[in-house]
Amino acid sequence: MRRIEIVTPAPPGSLHGNRVTAKRWQGFLRQLGYRVPITESWSKKDADLLIALHAYRSHASIDAFKLAYPNRPLILILTGTDLYRDMANHPEVHKSMALADALVVLQAEALQIIPTKWRHKTTVIHQSVPQIPKQQKPKGQFSVSVIGHLRPEKDPFCIIRALPYLRSDSQITIQHLGMAMSVQMKKSALQYS
Repeated sequence: MRRIEIVTPAPPGSLHGNRVTAKRWQGFLRQLGYRVPITESWSKKDADLLIALHAYRSHASIDAFKLAYPNRPLILILTGTDLYRDMANHPEVHKSMALADALVVLQAEALQIIPTKWRHKTTVIHQSVPQIPKQQKPKGQFSVSVIGHLRPEKDPFCIIRALPYLRSDSQITIQHLGMAMSVQMKKSALQYS
């Protein structure tokens, strides 16, 4: 059985988006018959393919794998943090992108951020969820869920800033799922609640 290793800096048991993505991909690949361990850094074990999430934080694993197996494929899934924060501040992101045989982004607009020299090896793979069975439309309020940890690069308070533009009789309610990733984000969230 072929072995594909997935590297993500998000620790086991965490609810960080990168760990959730890694576990979903692990499930898809296992259904196809692969052995797919998830590690926080490359295990140094033989792998037919390495899939790395997070160009900056997985750079050491990417570099080590390509040094050990220069002719084996490496796929880099660029995370939101890579795209919207780290690419501008950390040269390791560009080094990881250069070493990868293929790049993956999870939404089409991210292609505009990818340097032109690497767009040819970039693919958009939209995240998916199981289809929700049709239900009767609720009468009265309309619920909106905002899902994601509170971090500046996610602009988590955008929806709150939009609320004043709603009609005064709006029935929209908002529920947020995710943790504040800093003291400042927690303070801001508490001010809005």
